[in-house]
Amino acid sequence: VTPSVNTTYVVQGTGTNGCENSAAVTVFVDECLGVGELKIKNEELKIYPNPNNGVFTIETQENTHIVVMNLIGQIIYEQNTTSSKTKISLKEIDNGIYFIKAGNRIGKIVKE
Repeated sequence: VTPSVNTTYVVQGTGTNGCENSAAVTVFVDECLGVGELKIKNEELKIYPNPNNGVFTIETQENTHIVVMNLIGQIIYEQNTTSSKTKISLKEIDNGIYFIKAGNRIGKIVKE
């Protein structure tokens, strides 16, 4: 998905046990920079630059536990933060799409 204007997406899922959950994600687009920050349920999560070369910064509203997962859900990195702004270097991982979980917020990065 490559929105050209600010767009809100709602994702709903059902687990194998029948439990359901949903999340609303608003993607803000900056005309000069492209896709900008992500906000989920009014709680801020910024990941930049995105795409990146394996080095990126995560900004949250508070200290949190950060988990990086591959597309099949395997945890490839995790860290407790001591700041609302954390720089992460994962240059050794393969290029591709990864998910970032910071507290109860989820974002996506692309490593090129």
